Amino acid sequence: MLLFFFFQAEDGIRDRSPSRGLGDVYKRQVLTVADNGRGMTAEELDTLQARIAQSEQTGRSIGLGNISRRIGMLYPGGKMQVYSRAGRGTVVRFEIPQTQWTEEREGEPS
Repeated sequence: MLLFFFFQAEDGIRDRSPSRGLGDVYKRQVLTVADNGRGMTAEELDTLQARIAQSEQTGRSIGLGNISRRIGMLYPGGKMQVYSRAGRGTVVRFEIPQTQWTEEREGEPS
């Protein structure tokens, strides 16, 4: 099985979330992890996504639900998405909005 990591910065994405205001333009960091494993059927993917959503509501999870919940708590507007096709592999995409604090920290010496 091969595992791929992609990291990119995206400019000019429109966020329609209430926490940022309608149509604000901002920078977003994107991390994509992909593999070429067996993938998941549509039913398996639906089950996984339902479990992630349920754990986000209950706060009870130590896996992907926990990661998704923490991204949302630490980075308002951030999200995790899972895509998969049977026989093709799985992709997990993390989107992290770049906040003013992040931009200020980037200019500081390490």
